[in-house]
Amino acid sequence: MFQSVLDGILTGAIRLILIKADQVFVLVLALVLMLALHLVLTRTTFGFALRAVAETPALAQVAGVRLSTVIAAVWIIAGSLSAAAGTLYALINQLNPMIGPVFLLPVFAATIVGGIGIGSVYGAVLGGFIVEIASGLALLVLPSGYAPAMPFLIILAVLKVRPQGLFGEEQR
Repeated sequence: MFQSVLDGILTGAIRLILIKADQVFVLVLALVLMLALHLVLTRTTFGFALRAVAETPALAQVAGVRLSTVIAAVWIIAGSLSAAAGTLYALINQLNPMIGPVFLLPVFAATIVGGIGIGSVYGAVLGGFIVEIASGLALLVLPSGYAPAMPFLIILAVLKVRPQGLFGEEQR
């Protein structure tokens, strides 16, 4: 009897949550990219130089870090990750020319919720999950016209409770 109840619960849960293979692929690849970025930032000489330039560019330059090289590398990494994000997004969603304004506020909200800074790579991902889950849950209780306002409300709530974000560090 217990097995049949458990099977019924699991079958119901599977019916409620449809997860496609391409969505799993996108999630796994995004997590791999996040882990790779974390390892580069925390375990390599380049990551140490990048953090030094972010904290005090003049002191990093005195220590022998080539600012132009680090800045160019950061732009290349940012562009590559943006291209990867766009490609992964295109795998599971339909693209159109008006996606920019619709996409901008949730991404901005995820960044604010996660916290800004070198140590908030995981915070940005968690912020993205929080913003999207809250937007999805808002559809259960609010008319669909109000759902795009959820990221803005989340920004306001986080700035009120914890201005530095969930993973951000307090400014000295």
